[in-house]
Amino acid sequence: MKRSITIKTNDLQTISWIGDKIVDWASAGTIYSQDGTVGRLAHGHVGYRFDGAITSPDGQYALVYTRLETKALLLKHGELLREIDRSYYCAEVHEYPAAFITGDNGRTYLIHCPKKYCRLDFEDVETGEIITDHADRAPGDFFIPGWR
Repeated sequence: MKRSITIKTNDLQTISWIGDKIVDWASAGTIYSQDGTVGRLAHGHVGYRFDGAITSPDGQYALVYTRLETKALLLKHGELLREIDRSYYCAEVHEYPAAFITGDNGRTYLIHCPKKYCRLDFEDVETGEIITDHADRAPGDFFIPGWR
């Protein structure tokens, strides 16, 4: 049997999940429960036109970003941890590449492209250390003719 739930909102900007709840991180971490209750996880709105968000597996961290631009904010418990940027190169045609993982050491990492558009790096969300930043790394371009 299919079940649907209607959630009423005035201004949903981003959709992310924490368990079975929907969170709009761009709107002060507004959280929508299945029973219709609405709450907040943060103190204020992020003040920019962010249109995408992801949440770490444990729900502690979120990345709010502009899908086809260069800006993002890393949040911890809904509060700003730091600003994140990516290269402007082809940003208007490729969605912001980002994901969270939890390492074997229990630490949370943000996977994204902070150094070059063609290089994914793992950044410790607490320290900002890029653990994949090695001098011998030389990422290359891979283009498919006619595809953009």
